[in-house]
Amino acid sequence: NLEFWLDYGSALGAFRHKGFIPWDDDIDIGMMREDYNRVIPLLKDDLESIGFYINCGENGYNNPIIRILHKNYSFGQIDIFPYDIYPQKINNNGERLNILKDNQKAHLKFIKIWNKNKNIHINNLINSIRNNNEAINSQKENFSIITGCEFPPDVIENYEDVFPLRKIQFEDLELLTYKNIENYLEHIYGNWMSFPDKLFIHGIDFYIKNQLNNTDNSIEFLNYIKQKVSGIIEKNKLNPLKEL
Repeated sequence: NLEFWLDYGSALGAFRHKGFIPWDDDIDIGMMREDYNRVIPLLKDDLESIGFYINCGENGYNNPIIRILHKNYSFGQIDIFPYDIYPQKINNNGERLNILKDNQKAHLKFIKIWNKNKNIHINNLINSIRNNNEAINSQKENFSIITGCEFPPDVIENYEDVFPLRKIQFEDLELLTYKNIENYLEHIYGNWMSFPDKLFIHGIDFYIKNQLNNTDNSIEFLNYIKQKVSGIIEKNKLNPLKEL
C-alpha cells in the first residue's frame, strides 16, 4: 500500500505528452517520507537480484536520494524523491519562495555533512538537520508538503493541491500525479507549455534556440528533437546495452 506519484519531468511528460517527454531519459517519482523509507528495503529485495543498483545514500553510495539503475545500461534511471510535511499552508508565491529559501539552508547543511561521510546513516542525519516538520495539527488543509532536505528545495505545495492524487495516462499505463497538476507545473517550470531553449540529457546538454525560431509547429519540432537526441546518443556511444 505504498503511495507514489509522477514528479518533475515525468509529471510534465504525462500531462503534456501523455508519456515521456521526447528528450527525457529518466523517470521521476515522489513519495511521502514514511513510504519512501519503507520502499528502500523492498526495492533491494526485489531488484538487486536481477541486475539493478539501488543507489540511496547508504553504505558509501554517492546519491542522497533513491536512484535505480541497471548494470547493463549506461543511461536511463528512476529517481525517487522524498517529501516531508511542512506545518503551514502557502497563501502566495512570496511565502512559497521564502520557505524554499529557508529550507535551502537545511539542504546545504545536509550536503556539507554527507559529503564528508557518505557512510553516515542518512535518516539520522536528516532527523538531526530538518525542522520538526511533522504534523502539529490534525487538519490537513493547514499543511503543505515540501522536498526533503536531501534535494535542493524547489517544491512546496499545499496538501489539498497534492492529495488525493489524480489518475493520469503515462504511455500505456494509468498512474498518479498531483491533484492540481497545472499549479504544480507552473510553480516548477513557469510557462510549461513552451519548449525550452536548452535541453538536458543526463550528462549531456545542447541548445535548440535557432531551431525553435525556424519551427512553426510542435510536431516538426518534436521530430527534430528525436533526431537530435539519437545523434547525441550515437556520437557519445551511449549504447543502452553498454555496461557501466
